[in-house]
Amino acid sequence: KQAKGKPWEGVGSEEMAVDDLPRLSGNCNGVDIVKGEIHNQLSLMRLNTRFSSGARFHREIVTESPLVRGFKHLHDYLASETDLNDIDTVEWLKPFLDVIAAPETSGPITGGALSSLSKFLLYGFIHTDALRVAEAVNRTAYVVCRCRFEATDMMGDEVVMMRILQVLLDLMRCPAGPLLTDEMVCEVFVTCYGIGRQPRLSVLLRRTAENILMQMTLTVFARLPMICEQEKRKAEAAEAARQADEAQSEKERIEREAAAAAESASLPEPSEASSGDHTPADPVPVVPPPVTVPTGNGDISAAPSPVDPAATATKKNAPSQRSTTRE
Repeated sequence: KQAKGKPWEGVGSEEMAVDDLPRLSGNCNGVDIVKGEIHNQLSLMRLNTRFSSGARFHREIVTESPLVRGFKHLHDYLASETDLNDIDTVEWLKPFLDVIAAPETSGPITGGALSSLSKFLLYGFIHTDALRVAEAVNRTAYVVCRCRFEATDMMGDEVVMMRILQVLLDLMRCPAGPLLTDEMVCEVFVTCYGIGRQPRLSVLLRRTAENILMQMTLTVFARLPMICEQEKRKAEAAEAARQADEAQSEKERIEREAAAAAESASLPEPSEASSGDHTPADPVPVVPPPVTVPTGNGDISAAPSPVDPAATATKKNAPSQRSTTRE
């Protein structure tokens, strides 16, 4: 074999390039790894008489367990897929989460499903670019924190609890860990704390729970700068959106005012002649100047001026000075 045109000289050779090493990614063999975990889980379930059936090789089985049927449907669906990133994360995780949440499953079956989840998290199949990854990680944390299974023996049960702690730690450390809500993070901490405080458990399991709880705490506090930066970006985005809304409202108000002004300017002004409510002013009486005319005696006297009706009425109403003198 050759790497970049050079002969293969062994694993520790300096001639070997880093890009030539095989890498585990969701694009190349993620679908095959999920199929392998389905086979492993079905093998564990068939060891239990509750999930085993003599007609399991038939296509349709009426009495088949819904858990087994879920794995078979997922396997048939993955047969036509080549890229795990194109599949909904919630959908291909659902059969494994159903086994963990089922209280009728035994400890080995639940432990197998938990081991599969741990592999998916460590391989990086659950990342920030996956479909519906936020819902997937929160649902996984919710189901694992409420894991129920049939008790068999003390040592076997503690092994399952150990795997629960490991899955929760991997879930916090995975690339999609920051997508966990505050409520889910608090519930994960409470679950680990509860396992570490049970006196009936072994000292090894309790010390392991305390150690995992410490690692989770360090992980959360190490992400504080990133969380603060995200909150700052959210606040800036909200402020920018608020300013954009205010600017849009101001623009709409100016446009409405301009439209109202243009509409009022286009209306014709009413004239005095066309106005029906206009009442003409009272005419001012014009008194002509006195005209001199000759009399028969040769004297020139002024012609009587027109009598003002208002003045005549005033004189009639006023008492006469002559009558007052006579009295």
